[in-house]
Amino acid sequence: MAEHSHWHRQLRREAYDAFLAALYEVVEAVHAVIGVRADQAALDLAARELDRRTNTLQASGIRVELAGPDQVDSLAKEAFDALERLSALLVRDLQGEAVTEDINALFEEAGRKAEELSRAMRSVLREPPS
Repeated sequence: MAEHSHWHRQLRREAYDAFLAALYEVVEAVHAVIGVRADQAALDLAARELDRRTNTLQASGIRVELAGPDQVDSLAKEAFDALERLSALLVRDLQGEAVTEDINALFEEAGRKAEELSRAMRSVLREPPS
């Protein structure tokens, strides 16, 4: 039984690490998109990279869902949703579309969600094996 608990904890740790790494890669891609405002070709490239990294984050979320628990899975989905909304809004804004949402507020929300998720993940990993 202890061996299974150790295996499950390791599975969670790997899933959580992959998700957080992918999450921070999306944040880096968001900053890259912000940094190329004046150059349409560079913006297109940065937007494609942001989309690729967002897809990687979504895929790593499946591992978090399987690793559990439900609380962490829900927080991971909330963090993903916040970053996905931010990314889409930012790209639309930089392409000259009118946006009604506050980009800074979405960025702050995504940051809060990521911090809450990180705390929950650490808490789960600190729990004694059952």
